[in-house]
Amino acid sequence: MAKILLLAAAALALYVLLRRRFPGLKGDERKVSGKGVATLVRCPVCGVYFEEGTGFASKKGFVCSEACRSKADA
Repeated sequence: MAKILLLAAAALALYVLLRRRFPGLKGDERKVSGKGVATLVRCPVCGVYFEEGTGFASKKGFVCSEACRSKADA
């Protein structure tokens, strides 16, 4: 019984340490940056998520890259 409790405590400690070290592993569509939580938006051309405000303007809105901008403007 003591072995099980020790293993459970070790697993919980590892979980807490990993969550503190990698806060972006929460499974949502946000990531932590130096300024706090950044909002991710989806590229209408390829579907990749990128940080809001870092995209390229096109006819379809903001896209993730120059390649997607040329596809959207074509």
